[in-house]
Amino acid sequence: MPCASSAPPRGERVTPITVRFLPENRVWRGEGPAELFLAAATCDILVEQPCGSKTVCGKCRVRVLEGDLPPGPADLRLLGPEATAAGWRLGCRLLLYTDATIEIPPAARAVAAKSFGDEGPLLDPPGDAPGYGLAIDVGSTTLAVALVELAGGAVLATASQLNPQVRWGGDVISRIHWAQENPARARELHDVLLRALDDLAGRCLAAAGVERAQLRDVAAVGNPTMLH
Repeated sequence: MPCASSAPPRGERVTPITVRFLPENRVWRGEGPAELFLAAATCDILVEQPCGSKTVCGKCRVRVLEGDLPPGPADLRLLGPEATAAGWRLGCRLLLYTDATIEIPPAARAVAAKSFGDEGPLLDPPGDAPGYGLAIDVGSTTLAVALVELAGGAVLATASQLNPQVRWGGDVISRIHWAQENPARARELHDVLLRALDDLAGRCLAAAGVERAQLRDVAAVGNPTMLH
């Protein structure tokens, strides 16, 4: 399964490379050097970064099965010589600049799920037409959307996924620091969030057979940083 390319760091000499991610057997083709976690994200594989890529936790480790990607000082410090000799690397710091096959174990993956239960708030829809609303939970880790029948309060469909912003840090402080380094990054955080929420809303509408034009209300909750 080929995945879309992500842009290499600025100022670097680029080289066409192919990287295979296991166990999904998804293939990323792009230009290196490229950051591992960004290339994996284009293949819908989100690598956990609990410390915000500060190289203090070592929980993002992935295994290089094929390819010449030697360990760096942070790999050796956190993982040790035995693990690095077996191919283990810190996913948050791994740069891809040659063809490689990389295994991303479950422990290094960011996963999430959330449920709204069976009933929502009781609201009176405007007019006589059937009314539906979206309840949105904008979590720093998990995004969740519920499609609610307003008059009766029934939850017709739900969908949730990991917040794609986790690729820039597992906590909001890490994301704030990342965004402050470049004004364009705040827009990038905003855009990936909107795309993810729109996708979740579309999945709920499709599951319930409801058209977007039938939506009457939207309510969103989240912590101050996420809502800002």
